[in-house]
Amino acid sequence: MINAINNVNFKAVYTPKSTSFSDSQQKVYDDIKNKLNNKKTNFLVESVENDSVKLSELIGVKETGTGLDKKYSYKRAIKIGRYNENCLFEMKDYKKYVKEQVNDLLGLLAFVGILILGLGFMYVTANKKPAVNQQVEKVTTMAKDSLQTLKQDSIKIFK
Repeated sequence: MINAINNVNFKAVYTPKSTSFSDSQQKVYDDIKNKLNNKKTNFLVESVENDSVKLSELIGVKETGTGLDKKYSYKRAIKIGRYNENCLFEMKDYKKYVKEQVNDLLGLLAFVGILILGLGFMYVTANKKPAVNQQVEKVTTMAKDSLQTLKQDSIKIFK
C-alpha cells in the first residue's frame, strides 16, 4: 500500500507506506514534488540505495476505505528515473518519458495498421476468382470462322 502526500485536482505524489527518507533524499523528494506540482498525474517516489529516490508514474490508482482506514493501490508503476542530490529531477526527463510513451503507442498503431493491411491483401488475393480466358478465345475463333465463311460465300457470288 502507499500513502498520499497531496491530493489536489485529482493528482498526487505517493510514497510507500513504510518509507523514511534520509536528509538528502528528502531534499530530492521536495524538489520533485515542487516541479511536478502542476501535473495532473499520479506519481510514486520511493527511497532506494545510495541516497537516491526512484520516480515512477502510477497507472490505475484506486482508493479504498474511509477516514483513517483509507488505502491506495495501483495497477502498475512506470519508472521515469532515479535521482539524487547530484542528479536532480528536471522537467525534460518527464517530457522525454511522455515522448517515449507516445512513440511506443504510435509504433504499436502503425504495426497494427500494417498487419490489417497485410491480412486484407492476403484475403483479397486468396479469394480472387480466376479470369475467364476461354470465352474470349471462343469469341475470337467464332469471329474468324465467320469471316472465312463469308469470304468463300462472297467468292461464290461472283462466279
